[in-house]
Amino acid sequence: MTTYLLHGGMLAIKSASNDAYFKRIAAAVPDGGTVLIVLFAADESRWPQLIDTMKGYIESVAGGKNIAFTQATKANFINELKTADAVLIRGGETNRLLATLQEYPDLRQALDGKLVAGSSAGAYAFGTYNYSRSAHTLREGLGFVPSRVLCHYESSDPKESNGPEALSIMESDHQELPLIVLRDGEWKEFTI
Repeated sequence: MTTYLLHGGMLAIKSASNDAYFKRIAAAVPDGGTVLIVLFAADESRWPQLIDTMKGYIESVAGGKNIAFTQATKANFINELKTADAVLIRGGETNRLLATLQEYPDLRQALDGKLVAGSSAGAYAFGTYNYSRSAHTLREGLGFVPSRVLCHYESSDPKESNGPEALSIMESDHQELPLIVLRDGEWKEFTI
């Protein structure tokens, strides 16, 4: 069984919900365990800053637990997954993330038994369908969490916000799958 945390985005917002998200990740890691941080959705020039930020968020709520952090690489991703206790997939460009993750045919098996936390593009990747703001339509995800996922619902950031029109599009298709609507900072847990 794999536990997926789907997060609506905006990890930088200081909130009780975001703190709880990072606490849940830390709780899944034994003392001395490892969190693999996946930044494939972001531009590589931002990776050094983002890795430090993600580590800081988790360390700040880990209660002094000794946690090692590894940054995922495309060349060794499946092997890195094998040694990780939890995986944090940060958001960014969903199409970039999906294209990269689809290169690993054994990805689902490599995630088995782990806690996998995906924010924004990371949440979109694991659902069956998600909302593409640029195309104003559904986009296919990996389907590891059988669902339709809408992140950034009514976000305060106009560049990220998905409102009633996006919700209407999501509601109208593939109604056999649950619809997961996440505002910035909101998250839900699924064990599959």
